[in-house]
Amino acid sequence: MLISEIFDWYREDFEDGRMGYEQLEDFLLNYTDALNMSEASVQLLSSGEIDIDFLDYDWRLNHEKSLK
Repeated sequence: MLISEIFDWYREDFEDGRMGYEQLEDFLLNYTDALNMSEASVQLLSSGEIDIDFLDYDWRLNHEKSLK
């Protein structure tokens, strides 16, 4: 599973118990529809057997906004 590097940088924010999330996987399970996850991927995420990798953040996105 590939997700934004922001989730890696701020992982503690998703694992501190707020809103009932004790781990990043719990947070992601709440958004399986938005993430367009297959039932097989949801099962792997639920069981902790899915690998989570983080995409490199594209800093150009921030630069574009600052030019406007």
